[in-house]
Amino acid sequence: MVVDLFSKRQKRLRGEEVHDVFRYDALPMPIRVQIVKLLEKHLGNEQEVDPGHGYSGNADYKPEVVKAYDLIVDCLCTEYGVFTLGNSGHRHGTRSCLRELFDFILNEKNVEKVLDAVEISYRWLDRVARKPGYRGIFTASSKFIDEAIHELNMRFKEHGIGFQFENGDIIRVDSELLHVETVKPALSFLNRPEYAGAQEEFLSGTMGRTPWACAPTS
Repeated sequence: MVVDLFSKRQKRLRGEEVHDVFRYDALPMPIRVQIVKLLEKHLGNEQEVDPGHGYSGNADYKPEVVKAYDLIVDCLCTEYGVFTLGNSGHRHGTRSCLRELFDFILNEKNVEKVLDAVEISYRWLDRVARKPGYRGIFTASSKFIDEAIHELNMRFKEHGIGFQFENGDIIRVDSELLHVETVKPALSFLNRPEYAGAQEEFLSGTMGRTPWACAPTS
């Protein structure tokens, strides 16, 4: 939930909240923190993956939240050709992929790589966490994830960052009017099984779309 704070309203009154031009080359720390907090809230938090809170570390049994973070980090490491995203995920000889991912989002200087992490994480939210029963949420689970995606996009907009998460991808938004009146309707229309090839071509040709790598298939 995005709260319309007093300070935000005052900025709007002074004209400071109007972003005439989107930014693409920077992700300020506030939005990085907000993204991490969103993932904690919707994908899973540290208490759910800590060995002291029910996870024994047995490789044959991994709670769904642990598995989600493990697979997200493994996907990114594989694509980057590295063993870890950094050393911060390792504590006392154990590895916390949740902490590794969060520290990467907070500290990585390459904006496109941070967006890689956000995109893959939100694909998991959209495809896995949406299912009834994830983290014990059975009622309105799909609505819960819709709200998470909406808030991410609102945070991008709030900070004047020219990206949005749409249909499983982080896409660049060059003009909000163009995006609302042209791009979103096109994506919605092409998001049908019979137009899968056309959707791939549209996204690849117009937005430099990343293939659906590392995304769960069911």
